[in-house]
Amino acid sequence: MPDPSTQPLANFSQPFVGDVQAGMQFRLIVREYGIKTIIETGTFQGLTTRFLASIAPHVVTIEIDPKVDSSHLSQVPNVQKLLMPSPEGIRQAVTLAPPPYLFYLDAHWEPPTPTPHELDVIASLGLKPVIVIHDFKVPSHPELGFDSYSDWTNDIEHVEPHLKKIYGEDNYLLAYNNPAPTVTRGILYVAPAPE
Repeated sequence: MPDPSTQPLANFSQPFVGDVQAGMQFRLIVREYGIKTIIETGTFQGLTTRFLASIAPHVVTIEIDPKVDSSHLSQVPNVQKLLMPSPEGIRQAVTLAPPPYLFYLDAHWEPPTPTPHELDVIASLGLKPVIVIHDFKVPSHPELGFDSYSDWTNDIEHVEPHLKKIYGEDNYLLAYNNPAPTVTRGILYVAPAPE
């Protein structure tokens, strides 16, 4: 187990809690896959949302907690904010902005955890988007933080059955982030396999 005193602190005043590599990776994904819309679950204060709006034509962000202040996003013309549970929000978001989509799943809540329900909605819509899950367990790097609740853990064992529903058996590519000075949390990147 890594010594917590040697680990970098999350920076909640920056996009992706200070993870500069994540920002670079998102830029590459948007360019490589021609992403028109990023759908984000878990707006929080909207710092990551604002960054996403700088790299994609459309951003729809979904937040369940009305007490979280992200009012500054009203000044960003290509951002639409939905205040509702994220699975329901995903259904609405795809009617508001065009594909190709990148889903950035970063909602945190007490059980029932939203992530499996978000993935089920994506599967039910018949989409094969790029999906990025933040706070994910990176198998080769246990020092990177991840979410674990009584009903769900953000790890490949829990997520893979949902990915098979979305993309089909072996029709998707997986990648994880790597540790770096600004990286504190694990990330899973998923994309459809080339045809």
